[in-house]
Amino acid sequence: MTPLPRSLRLGAWAALVLGATVGMGAAQGVGMLFELEALRSAPAPKVSPMFGDEKLLRDVTEAMTRTQAQGLEDMQVSRGFILFALSMTCALTFVSALRLLRPAGVPREGVRRLLGGAALASAVLRTLDGAQLAAVSKRMGTAADRVFSASKAVPGEYPDGFAMVLSVAATTIFTLVVVVAFLALSRYFRSSKMRELVQALDQTEQQQ
Repeated sequence: MTPLPRSLRLGAWAALVLGATVGMGAAQGVGMLFELEALRSAPAPKVSPMFGDEKLLRDVTEAMTRTQAQGLEDMQVSRGFILFALSMTCALTFVSALRLLRPAGVPREGVRRLLGGAALASAVLRTLDGAQLAAVSKRMGTAADRVFSASKAVPGEYPDGFAMVLSVAATTIFTLVVVVAFLALSRYFRSSKMRELVQALDQTEQQQ
């Protein structure tokens, strides 16, 4: 088998890891949608006193968990569809990247096109997933803010909406990182330079 150029090999490995990681997360998200009652009734985890008032943190955790379960239940059908589709496009991304590394007789050019399209579809679906996560995070943060605001254990005046802003910002930033990674991979594998490189590899292997 013809040795792969370093750029192609690194790109394929990046797609392999990203597709596997995001795909597994999407599959776990689908599973969570079938366990919302268990999530809602789950006891709050024990919190070490070193992180602050134990009762306050337990109340915050319980409020956020209940709100998360309710938020996911309100979008259960649409979220299930998005996550299932995302897991499928990530699986295509993973398999395509694997076939670029180990073609097993399959022409790499077709695999390259499939990988570019699957990565683009994953970016779109992960954006929709991120929008739903941001909506749930906003509700969870608001629930935490209510508990913090009503507690006497918080020193000074609690900044209004602090937990909500922090939750939405963290979710949005993480979504952007993943979506940009998928878009970069899609653009990379759909580029004319990559097409010429893969076609040359296919021709070389056919002549061997």
